[in-house]
Amino acid sequence: MSISKKISLVTVTYNSEKIIYKFLTSLKLIEKQLNEIIIIDNNSKNFDAKKIKKISKKIKIIQNNKNIGFAKAVNQGIKTSKSDFILLLNPDT
Repeated sequence: MSISKKISLVTVTYNSEKIIYKFLTSLKLIEKQLNEIIIIDNNSKNFDAKKIKKISKKIKIIQNNKNIGFAKAVNQGIKTSKSDFILLLNPDT
């Protein structure tokens, strides 16, 4: 069975620096099936977008200048998605 490449992964971060790198590295196992990885950062103190983008070419980052909350951030990611399906995962998954 083949998985469609029309899947976007959306995750929201807020001061999750210690776990976001492990999370993104773990996605290497399924990265081929993902069209894009959308990260919405809710104004974390130590968010290094340049370092995160080096992990995968599929990563798109939205950086908010304040913490807008989980639900609004998820909706931001979904709105920017170019895929038919959304996989919503927390970075501590």
